[in-house]
Amino acid sequence: MQPFSCGRHQSAPRSVAHAGHASSVRGKYLLGLGIPPLLALLVYFRLPELGWTYDDPSTLESTERAIAEGWRFVFRSPRSLTYLLHAANYVVSGHAPAGWHLVNLGLHLLATQLFTILAYRLRASLLGAVVAGCLFAVHPVHVEAVASVSNRKDVLATLLAVTALLLWTHGSRSRRMLAGVALVASAGAKETVTLGAIPLLLLCDRLAPQPAERRPEVRRRGLLVAAAWVVGVGAMAQLSGIWRADSRESMIFALSDGCASTYSKHLELVVASAPEVAKLLVWPTHLSADYPLASADEAPHRLKVIVALVSVLAILLLRNVPSRSPAMEFCLAWVLLSWLPVSNIIPTTRFFVADRYLYLPSGGVCLGAGWLFAAVWARTRNASLRWLTAGAMSTILAVWGTAVTHRVQDWRDDATLWNAALREGHDSWRIRVNVARAMLSRGDAESAEKHFRCALGFNSAYLPTHKELVRTIYVSGDTARAQAEEARMRRSEALQAAALGKLEICLQACDRASDLASEGWRSYLDCGDLLRRQGRPWEAIAVLRAGTRRVPAEASVASALQEVLASGGTTRAAPALGTAAP
Repeated sequence: MQPFSCGRHQSAPRSVAHAGHASSVRGKYLLGLGIPPLLALLVYFRLPELGWTYDDPSTLESTERAIAEGWRFVFRSPRSLTYLLHAANYVVSGHAPAGWHLVNLGLHLLATQLFTILAYRLRASLLGAVVAGCLFAVHPVHVEAVASVSNRKDVLATLLAVTALLLWTHGSRSRRMLAGVALVASAGAKETVTLGAIPLLLLCDRLAPQPAERRPEVRRRGLLVAAAWVVGVGAMAQLSGIWRADSRESMIFALSDGCASTYSKHLELVVASAPEVAKLLVWPTHLSADYPLASADEAPHRLKVIVALVSVLAILLLRNVPSRSPAMEFCLAWVLLSWLPVSNIIPTTRFFVADRYLYLPSGGVCLGAGWLFAAVWARTRNASLRWLTAGAMSTILAVWGTAVTHRVQDWRDDATLWNAALREGHDSWRIRVNVARAMLSRGDAESAEKHFRCALGFNSAYLPTHKELVRTIYVSGDTARAQAEEARMRRSEALQAAALGKLEICLQACDRASDLASEGWRSYLDCGDLLRRQGRPWEAIAVLRAGTRRVPAEASVASALQEVLASGGTTRAAPALGTAAP
């Protein structure tokens, strides 16, 4: 890898001719490095036409509330810089979405420009830097982060992280201190992006040639960077609650939509999602605002392969094993190390794959492609092969640019966004719920009900979805059918409450079900049977006795109560609700 200075800081030319030549060279470099942001502006030119989509309305509402509380709210949030920018945007633009989207566009253009400069600084290849910057400008996975106001934090954090890398590679102590300030600011935008950027500082030092007298200083900085990364990971784990054994299993169960109940199973889901992430980074097609969870059947085998690859990469990077392609190792490390913090390997979110999470990791792919193209162009003497390579890269840029232009239009409103996800072949309960909400906002209750029922087919135990279905049927005006559906929902609520030991909620749900439908009294039987099978006879007795008082005409409830009493070997009264069984 060539030095960061790359021979650009030479003594000033002595003649006017040399001065003119130097000016023309500088102009060529400035023109070349300015192409990527212009390309980004070209493909995102319709961004200000978008409305409020996805989580944008909640971001606007929270910004209004925070401003009403006073500016002190900024210092109470871990992402204070993002919220501060939201507040400033609200003061200037109010409820007009165009102003918010213009800020997002400006951030992306600036991030593209700085990324292009970083690519040039690392390899001193104008062609490679321009190609890498153009790929970064039109990478389709960036659309979600740029088009969504609520996801501005990813763009802002990446912008500050790239700024930190630029300052770090300058070499002077003052610039490295400013790099630390930029990293802290990046953490104020989104902390997981910062965790991915910290190791890249160490890689810049390791892969760049260093004079012998500066190697001890480089080692000290490496230890400092490694310590900062370890502290950041520990803080993230602490905030996530992964170390709290009392709530860890329930947290993992909730975040994985019921697909995992232990951390090992959660890790399998992360590993199973890796192929989808790789596809989105290298050839992003069929983009979606939500991706269904991948199957974990092959996850243990994939985990072994990934651990082996990470181990080999760590040896190559940290033990200074000679390599024929340090630049490609740097790009691979950029992708892997910046993806890990956002991969949900530390459970913090319901999303294992998301376009917005790949804004920074995609930089490694763009760098690798740009540098590889420049190397092939420089080493190939055959003109036909050169232009064939150039044609292939131009085709990729054209296809990606066209995909971005069309993808931006998917973010016009919620209906276009979520229907686009279904059109691309993705289907999940979140997608169906959001399509249903969009249909309901348009007054199409029939279509909304259909999508809500599809969502329940994915996750029948998720009560909020069932409640929205019930409200939708009430809106349609069919009261009898709505009451029958609510009775089924209350039965499900009662069973969940019984399983969690919340008997008061269980009884309230059973009572409501019995009032709504003629067969609603069966909720008492179902909950009593569940509690008895779980080895909790006293709670089963309490539920069944409540059922006999509520529906005394139903002999089956009284019969079930006598059966539980007989199987318990006693006819003593059950303890009152909320007390422990003897």
